[in-house]
Amino acid sequence: MAVSGTSFKKGRSGNPKGRPSSAKGLSDRLRMLLHRKNKDGKRNDEAFIEKALELALAGNPVAFREIWERIEGKVPQALEGTDKPIAIKLVVGNGKESTDW
Repeated sequence: MAVSGTSFKKGRSGNPKGRPSSAKGLSDRLRMLLHRKNKDGKRNDEAFIEKALELALAGNPVAFREIWERIEGKVPQALEGTDKPIAIKLVVGNGKESTDW
């Protein structure tokens, strides 16, 4: 592939200063909003948990599953496939192959 005049030079970052410190990800912004207090004086995260529990106790299966999986973890799923063994080829840093798996 030919290198054009607009391609980045090898070893040089296209963004040398990195992401600005003011840039926040979606998770960071959501955590910030959840820690704020709402109009009732409760923190949003507490109100969120109470509402999810209220919905689960009222019989909402989605709310129930979400709460259950956060506490106990997801139920392991069975793997299905053929009865044939699976061959795994591992190439290590020096290029030698190993199939001892």
